Amino acid sequence: ICRKSNEFIKAMIFYSKLDVIIDFFIELSTQKDNSYFFCEFSDFEDALFVLSDYFSKNIDKLSFFFNKAVSMNIYAMFPIFSLVLHNFTKTGRFEESKTLMGSMIDNKMEISTCAINNYIDFLCKNNQIENAQQIFEFLSTYQPILVSHCESYKFSKYILGIGINIVTY
Repeated sequence: ICRKSNEFIKAMIFYSKLDVIIDFFIELSTQKDNSYFFCEFSDFEDALFVLSDYFSKNIDKLSFFFNKAVSMNIYAMFPIFSLVLHNFTKTGRFEESKTLMGSMIDNKMEISTCAINNYIDFLCKNNQIENAQQIFEFLSTYQPILVSHCESYKFSKYILGIGINIVTY
C-alpha cells in the first residue's frame, strides 16, 4: 500500500478498480473487531472525500461498494457513506439520500452526526417536518454496530461524531 492514499484512490477510480479499493479498506480494517487502522496516511481524509465525491456521481458504483462492504462486515467504512449522504442532501437529491440512509440503518451502520444533521435539515427545509421528526426519534435510539474510534475521525473538514446531538435537536 502506498503512502499517499489520496493518489492511490484517484488512480484506482481512474482505472475502474473498485475491487482494489475494497481490498485497500480491508487492509485497513480487521475482521475481528471492525476497528479502523489509519496507519500513517496523512492524506486519508482527502482520500475519503475523493471516494465519496466519486460515489455521489456514480450510484451504481456506490451500490456495489456498499453491498460489498456490508457482505464483508467492514462497518468501519461508514465515513465514506456518511460523506456521500452529506453530498446527496447538500445537492437536493432526496431519493438518493433516503435510499442511502435506509440502507445504512438496515445494515446497522453508523451515521455521522454531520450527515444526520444535514439530512434532517434538508427534510425540514423541504417541508417534510413529520419525516424529519420520525427520523430524529428513530435515530435517537438507534443502535448501530460500533467501530473503534480514534483521533483520525476528527476530520478538519467534516465532523464525524456519531448520532444525534444538541445541534440535531
